[in-house]
Amino acid sequence: MYYFKKFKISKVFIMRFTLIFTLSCVLLSMTTATEVLSQAKKESGIEISLTNASVVSVIKAIGEETGYEFFYDEAQLLQMERITIRLKNATLQETLQQVSNQTGLKFRKLDDVYFVSRAAESDGSNKSEAKVRQGAQQPGRISGTVVDKDGFPIPGVTIIVKGKTGVGVTTDMDGRYSIQCEPNETLVFSFIGFTSVERVAGDINRVTITLEEDAMALEEVVVVAFGTQKKESVIGSVTTVKVKDLKVPSSNLTTAIAGNMAGVIAYQRSGEPGQDNADFFVRGITTFGTNTNPLILIDGVELTSADLARLRPDDIASFSVLKDATATALYGVRGANGVILVTTKQGQVGPAKISFRFENSFSSPTQTVKVADPITYMRLHNEAMLTRDPSGGILYSQEKIEMTAAGRYPFIYPANDWLNLLFKDYTMNQRANLSVGGGGGVARYYVSGSYNRDNGMMKVDKRQNFNNNIAINNYNLRANVNIDVTKTTEMIVRLSGNFEDYKGPIPGGTEMYSMILHSNPVLFPAYYPIDEDHLYSEHILFGNYDNSKTNPYAEMVKGYKDKSRS
Repeated sequence: MYYFKKFKISKVFIMRFTLIFTLSCVLLSMTTATEVLSQAKKESGIEISLTNASVVSVIKAIGEETGYEFFYDEAQLLQMERITIRLKNATLQETLQQVSNQTGLKFRKLDDVYFVSRAAESDGSNKSEAKVRQGAQQPGRISGTVVDKDGFPIPGVTIIVKGKTGVGVTTDMDGRYSIQCEPNETLVFSFIGFTSVERVAGDINRVTITLEEDAMALEEVVVVAFGTQKKESVIGSVTTVKVKDLKVPSSNLTTAIAGNMAGVIAYQRSGEPGQDNADFFVRGITTFGTNTNPLILIDGVELTSADLARLRPDDIASFSVLKDATATALYGVRGANGVILVTTKQGQVGPAKISFRFENSFSSPTQTVKVADPITYMRLHNEAMLTRDPSGGILYSQEKIEMTAAGRYPFIYPANDWLNLLFKDYTMNQRANLSVGGGGGVARYYVSGSYNRDNGMMKVDKRQNFNNNIAINNYNLRANVNIDVTKTTEMIVRLSGNFEDYKGPIPGGTEMYSMILHSNPVLFPAYYPIDEDHLYSEHILFGNYDNSKTNPYAEMVKGYKDKSRS
């Protein structure tokens, strides 16, 4: 009996896992700390020094210092007496309280907007607030803020007056705008990737306009080389695959390629776990030599088809295939066989979003080779021998054929169904994925981990002290962090690791299947029962014929091998 000593990688795996986990925690801590500081700048550290200034100029100074929007009736405030205010390192509430003490004004906050009114008008009624809103708008001018569904301002939104050419503005970095128009005119708010919104100027009671993401528009953006283009502007042949189409009941991503991409041919040579990578080529083979595979780039880094196979669909943001010379021009000769571009997910501005997915799937052969039964096998074998040499002998006597058909003495006249004896009809596999993403205006993060368990279909003999079936445990870790160092500089940190442990029979699953198809089913049984002469045997009594035949059962249970990859 043969044994392969297991290679210990537990310490190496723990070190790598600890390193990636520690770095992810540090980057997440930086993200949280940065977001807290960025929020604190609006609420504290205010420095204002104005002497004998109008109330309007004081409020404008507070708005510029804090970034908040203030709406008020300018005509009323200009009639008020001038005030003096000197503050250093004060909070926003302290600042507004000092203005209120000198003027009697009241400040009411709604979202990121403060409404200013006199004490007599601040009765909390909608009528009073509406009056302040209307008074805040100058005659013939509409002002406000544009945000997304999460309440974050959207810079660069285009606001135009419908039907007027050349009349329009865009929002600033804080999402604010101000446009000259009449109350009966319609304003159109539009931005790439968002659904356009139309509002009548006189009906804009809410200062904040919310834009919803346009999912259809976002899907029409195609990844091309080091950037993206709108799909209608791409002149090269580019196929974009929807990520949901890649979520198939398999731990191997390459098995999802076939049938989902025009011009891409994929085929599997084996269904054995760990050996089931699909070979594929784009629009045929266009180069000589052994390297006929397309160029694979994951987040801009050239990787192999094995790395692509172990990538989790839950971590993919976009999947594109560049198929012709126009699309692959940037890569030169390396893109002659096509280019596969994959980008992984990044954190989005907003609260932390946790996603978890677990799958349990059943696997079975789509088709098996049908072999002749033992009786037919012996008769055809004899017929073949007589066809080659009519005067020669035959291997199987009529007595053996008849006794085998009777099935009374299985150890003397065996009839082995090797496929049913060694293989199960189905097996179960498990897959789990957990991801967390979020961030703010300064830093965004996406962290994920996944576990896959793939099992073979071989039967395990309970008399053995080990499991000879194929078992693969695969672990994936990923951390993508984007940090805005300055307004023009972004630092991107991407950490990823893949760890795989394999255990299976020494010959391998493919070789075991080949042995079954080429082994004789009637010369010997798989094993003999223990008789009086072998009571103290410490191993299974495997069957054989003249010590020259292959016993697939003995080959399967004689030992196992394990290996690791990272």
